[in-house]
Amino acid sequence: MVLFSAGKGDEFIDVVGRVAIDHPQDFKFVLANVQHFNDLMQMFDLKTSDLPTAVIHKTSRGEAKYAMPKSKGTAHRAGVTEDRLRDMIQRFQRGKLSPVGGHDLDDL
Repeated sequence: MVLFSAGKGDEFIDVVGRVAIDHPQDFKFVLANVQHFNDLMQMFDLKTSDLPTAVIHKTSRGEAKYAMPKSKGTAHRAGVTEDRLRDMIQRFQRGKLSPVGGHDLDDL
């Protein structure tokens, strides 16, 4: 799981820690500052207005990318909270999270 932030991402460390402890074998959690990893945003078809957000990149059997669902009542994905991360992971594990488009880094 990659968490994108426009800043250093320090605000996510506690949140990620509380979620990651429940998924030590299922997910690797990475913080990415878009100032240094802008190409990654394109991989997940994200816009700056979506930040901060989280994505899942499934790299085994049928590679796919999944973005945090949009917030209710909005047209963007912004906002990373413990509850939203847990909900995203549960949806992914149940097969209820739809893959997103985007480009592979090799295509950019």
